[in-house]
Amino acid sequence: MDPDSQSVIVMQRIAAGDKSAMRECLDLFGDLVWSMALKYLRREDAEETVQDIFLELWHKADRFDPARGKPVTFIAILARRRILDRLRQVSRRRDPEPLDASRTLASIPEAAAFSGQGVISDRLDRVETELRSLSKDQQQAIELVIGKGYTQVEAAQLMSIPLGTLKSHVRRGLECLRQNLKQSPTPSFSS
Repeated sequence: MDPDSQSVIVMQRIAAGDKSAMRECLDLFGDLVWSMALKYLRREDAEETVQDIFLELWHKADRFDPARGKPVTFIAILARRRILDRLRQVSRRRDPEPLDASRTLASIPEAAAFSGQGVISDRLDRVETELRSLSKDQQQAIELVIGKGYTQVEAAQLMSIPLGTLKSHVRRGLECLRQNLKQSPTPSFSS
């Protein structure tokens, strides 16, 4: 029996409430789900998320339709959603420490040599200038995805554009920034 047929049968058995099929599913897809979770989450969060993914699979296995796709796709999509949910939850949990006004760049001894020359300020100005040279759509897409941390799906919804268009705006905008910053002169760190 080919692996796809085997995994379809396992999914059907899970939907029927067969607990032994869940162990087989873990054997078949556990590594995939675990690697997906570890790619984006800390180990503790990944462990909980993997458990949540397989628990949700136990409850939603009846929604799997072999005519619409393979079990691996169904499980990967379910895992991706759970991982994104956990990422959002973790980002809300972590409250960044407030900035300490006494810890400015000038107060760091190693940075004193640079602060007088404005090297860091010059680099930030260059990036801001190059960002302003992008199209408005590229600027907004990059700001939402990179600056504000929205997922690409969320950013596409906020901009009322298709996901593929948003991805193109981000990719082309970043490529343009990279090329422009590579071509413009870099301030020297030497005196």
